Amino acid sequence: MDANIFTYAAQPHPKWGRPCLDFLQRIENQELLGFSSTHILAEVSQRMMTIEASALFGWSSAGIGNRLRSA
Repeated sequence: MDANIFTYAAQPHPKWGRPCLDFLQRIENQELLGFSSTHILAEVSQRMMTIEASALFGWSSAGIGNRLRSA
């Protein structure tokens, strides 16, 4: 699975949040078999950190990586 599925489900994204949550629920219920990797989980962690920082500090998404590195 791609990082977007986890990210959209966690936000929740207005268009893709519900379908991604449903998809993950089907995997949890063992209706589908899902695979991902540690690389994807690291990407999700990074995205969630930037989303949280943006919301918490009111930062725009442009240049947020540099702001986090200098904080």
